[in-house]
Amino acid sequence: MQKYPQVIPFIHIDPRREEHFELFQKYVDQYNFQGVKIYPPLGYYPYDDRLMPIYEICQEKGLPVMSHCSPFNPVHYKGSREEIQRLLLKSKSDKALELYDRSKKELCAQFTHPENWRLVMNRFPNLKICLAHFGSAYYWEKFLTQPQSENNWFTIIKDMIKEYDNLYADVSFTMHNQDFFSTLKVLLSDVKIRDRVLYGSDYYMMQTQCTERRFAIDLRAYLGEEYFQAIAKTNPERFLKQNIQG
Repeated sequence: MQKYPQVIPFIHIDPRREEHFELFQKYVDQYNFQGVKIYPPLGYYPYDDRLMPIYEICQEKGLPVMSHCSPFNPVHYKGSREEIQRLLLKSKSDKALELYDRSKKELCAQFTHPENWRLVMNRFPNLKICLAHFGSAYYWEKFLTQPQSENNWFTIIKDMIKEYDNLYADVSFTMHNQDFFSTLKVLLSDVKIRDRVLYGSDYYMMQTQCTERRFAIDLRAYLGEEYFQAIAKTNPERFLKQNIQG
C-alpha cells in the first residue's frame, strides 16, 4: 500500500475459517486494509452470525463490504448436493428455498440472493454494502426480454437501492455485453440510483472479451462525462472514503 497507494486492499472473510475475526482485525489494524469481501456461494449466508461482529466494526469504522451477487457461478461450494441442501436449511429468511431438481450451482446461488441482505441492512443501517455484478448479465437480459418475470435479481437490487441508503451495486463484467449499455444509461437517469452505482470491469474477466482500456473508453463515450464521472469517481469516493485521482 505504501508503494502503490492507488491500490485499496479488501480482506476476504469466510466465517467458517478458524480465527477469521482475528485475521480481520490484524489486516485492518496492522496493515490498514480498507474493506471486506465475502463470497456466499461458497456455502454460507451473508447474515451468518459469525459475520455480525465484523459488520459491526465495519459500520463503526466506515469500512465497506463487497459481496458477490450473481447466480450460477462456477466458483461455488464443492460439497455434495445433500451437504448444500443442509446448509441452505439454515436460512433465516422468509424466502422459499428451491432444494430439489437443481444443480449444485443453482443451489449455491441461493446463498447470495440479494434479499438475504435485508437482515444485515436492517441490523446495520449505516453499513456500506456493494452487491457486485448488479445481479449479473443473466438477469439484465431477462429484464429486457422477460420484463414481467419474477425474482429478477437486477430488479430486486434496483428497488433495494431506493430503500436502503447505504446499498450500492457495481457493474463489473456485467457490462462486457454492450447490449446493456443503453439499459445502464436509462437506469442512471434516476438520480437516487445514479448515486449508488459503481463502475468496475472485473479486469481479468474482461480480458477474455477485450482490453480493459477499450472497455472503459467505450462505456465512457456511451454514457457521457456526467454519468461516467458519477459511477467511476464520485460514487467510489463515497463508498471507499478515498480521493480518487483522474
